[in-house]
Amino acid sequence: SKTTRDKVMKAANELNFSISRSAAALKTGRALRVAVLVSGRLNLWFSSSIIEGLNQVFHDEGYDISIYQMS
Repeated sequence: SKTTRDKVMKAANELNFSISRSAAALKTGRALRVAVLVSGRLNLWFSSSIIEGLNQVFHDEGYDISIYQMS
């Protein structure tokens, strides 16, 4: 019922509940993970800025990123 849903939502907000991405992935079958492939040697200041920007954009949309360095 709407009353029960409202009570549950209120309790979740009061407890600062957040959805577990791992649990959601198990339920939906979608991991919401993006692989970032970096080739060659990492230029620390440049790569870290790019990766931080990617992480922020994807995180805001509910995705996680995994970074892999290719040789």
